[in-house]
Amino acid sequence: MSEIEAGLNQRDAIARRGRAERLAELMALGEPAEGRMLFGGIECMNALWEARWSYVYSLDLCAILASQICVEKLLAAAVEMQGSVAPNSYAALLTQAAAKGMLVAWEYELFDRLRRARNPHAHHRGVNDPQNLDRRAMETGENTDDLLRADARAALRALLGLLNRPPFGLGLVIGPIFEEELFPAVHPEQMALTESASWPD
Repeated sequence: MSEIEAGLNQRDAIARRGRAERLAELMALGEPAEGRMLFGGIECMNALWEARWSYVYSLDLCAILASQICVEKLLAAAVEMQGSVAPNSYAALLTQAAAKGMLVAWEYELFDRLRRARNPHAHHRGVNDPQNLDRRAMETGENTDDLLRADARAALRALLGLLNRPPFGLGLVIGPIFEEELFPAVHPEQMALTESASWPD
């Protein structure tokens, strides 16, 4: 058992810097001063927790899927809180949430794009399909790890951006925690989150 622990400790030390960098990325998005309202209950909270820590531990596929689960459960519960029936289709749910004013236009477009980007990760796509991960790597010249990380980063930024604003984020967003901007926002309008609780139309 000591050999196994020694191996884990060695691997942990090698990966620690990368995990710290990924955690810093998430922390730099800030947190609402009064916390968040997760309408989806424990399932939504679990999905958020797993999405964040999957990303920190470089489990990018898990981060992508958990992010989508969190968004779907959050919006479905919020729709039902208003007395409507949430559809089982994620695409239809996004449309309904946008119609109810829960998503602004660019957010709807972003989450719909991420929904379509998630499908090839969750469902089979042949190698000739342009959404197939290997095909994307061949066409872009990037490796699959970098493509997965980019997808995971986009999903987490979008999810946390949504959770940082009313009605989900409570109070002004405090952040970024670090002085230097560590990475660009998922959308230019997201930077307004660090300055005001109001959300641009």
